Amino acid sequence: MAGITIRNLGDDLEARLRVLAASHGRSMEGEVRVILAEALAKHDTPSGLGTRIHNRFASIGGVDLELPSRNTRARAADFDDGPLTTRPVGDVMRPIHPGEILREEFLEPLNITPAALARALHVSAPTINDIAREQRGITADIAIRLGRYFDTSAQFWMNMQSEYALATVYAAKGEAIEHEIEPLAAHG
Repeated sequence: MAGITIRNLGDDLEARLRVLAASHGRSMEGEVRVILAEALAKHDTPSGLGTRIHNRFASIGGVDLELPSRNTRARAADFDDGPLTTRPVGDVMRPIHPGEILREEFLEPLNITPAALARALHVSAPTINDIAREQRGITADIAIRLGRYFDTSAQFWMNMQSEYALATVYAAKGEAIEHEIEPLAAHG
């Protein structure tokens, strides 16, 4: 698998990419791989692909990437990091609600209000407002709508929700569950 070199990130952009990566439980390089894989999975013309990659990174402030030559045919599977792992016990990073990502990485930079997004998605304003205020999670229905509107995948939004839910429960009950439940292999 080819390595990805991330260069010329300002402090703000690096922080935003780090937050986005952390919300998915990935390294920054892993997050860049996913962004590229999502863009490459939608094979249009090369200019369409470049525009999509540029737009995805523009939402977090832009990035300078070395891409393979035009003769190289990349597939989404080439960028797969394998299964996501859980955060290690004792990690002090707080779980990031998908509403925070929606608000800070999509709504605010694009100057879209929750009410305007709700109208565009054909859902109630309180639904989007509650998500943006981190008082409601993202359902599969909302994930599909957000994916369509922002040209991301529905899985992108569901992964964020799933990672948030797991991280929240691990933080609250992880150690207790580890002490209460003995793995099947231990019964041997």
